[in-house]
Amino acid sequence: GRRDGNWGDLPIFQGDYINFGYWAAISQRIKFTREDRIKSSAALYKYVIDALRISKNDTVLELGCGRAVGMLDTIEYIDLKTLIGVDITPAQIWRAKRKKTIRETNHLQENLSTKKLVQDLDNLESQVELYSRNNKAQKEELEQELEALNQQILEQENKPNIRIETRIELLTANLQRATNFELYKKDERKELQEKKHAYIQNMETKKKIVEKIQSIKLYAKPAESTELKAHSVDKIYSVEVFQHIEDFNPLAVEINRILVPGGKLSFCAHLATNYSSYDKLREENLLLDEIEVLRPIDEVIGTFNHNGFDVNCHTIGEHVFGSYDKYVTEANPFDELSRKIYNSYNSGYIDYYVCVMEKVKATGNTFHEHEEHDEL
Repeated sequence: GRRDGNWGDLPIFQGDYINFGYWAAISQRIKFTREDRIKSSAALYKYVIDALRISKNDTVLELGCGRAVGMLDTIEYIDLKTLIGVDITPAQIWRAKRKKTIRETNHLQENLSTKKLVQDLDNLESQVELYSRNNKAQKEELEQELEALNQQILEQENKPNIRIETRIELLTANLQRATNFELYKKDERKELQEKKHAYIQNMETKKKIVEKIQSIKLYAKPAESTELKAHSVDKIYSVEVFQHIEDFNPLAVEINRILVPGGKLSFCAHLATNYSSYDKLREENLLLDEIEVLRPIDEVIGTFNHNGFDVNCHTIGEHVFGSYDKYVTEANPFDELSRKIYNSYNSGYIDYYVCVMEKVKATGNTFHEHEEHDEL
């Protein structure tokens, strides 16, 4: 196995995500692209996180945050109070912190570029204003001369005067052009102002995102011993961590301890469909050592029920395994993990589950205190 957790460099994964992806909205193609793969991975995160209905006052925790790309994407479209990530692998937390810095720097650089665009628009707007003022002055001169000529014709009692009439025609044409120019510049100025407003709004949004990225906290800690304070977290999510867990009781105890009353956990993972399937996976050697455990889904539900949670689970295997296997077969035909996963799914031994759990009560073994982490 990859003990440094650096699975993200494998060709079966893209965009620093490490998950199978949710492919329901990805168009079926003869061959999936790298962009399709990234979209599927981002969609899986969104599917799991949206189930939590996060609000701006929530403190949210990701268990098994990996390189934190899911956290960084999430914080761009969701307002929340605090976002914390824990991962058991220190090397992954190092990568996550580096990724966080890169994302923050990119947004700051984009803001500088946008600020320059706003300055350029200011200059253009000043030029348009100058043109408009000059045009207005010329228009007033034309109107004055035209009025004077019309007055001459009246004073001559409407006697034909070719010279004056020709001059009036010329002035009238010039005045029409000046009027059209004035309307054009008015529209141009409005367009510039709208662009500038959009750029300024974008800068404000980027500024808020940078502030949220800076507030992300990352720790190398196991999920069953986060060392967070009791009742300090409102929502927890996890993407493809539960398939690696052998004993869910310590995890359920820890999640109960750190969640506020009524707090929620949302997770996705591929797990054994029942105890018989769990045995079959081992008998037929359909697991990869040191990577998968795949405890039965009933065991997960039962353990969390016992630890004070209401649990609702559903399967999305039809939107995961087929397209994932197709992509992996194209990207790396000799990938052993993918073939075993797909065979397990087709045999009915595993399925892909999304579960939402609500803490409805504290349990007696919940409140043993962990030593608090220095940084928390």
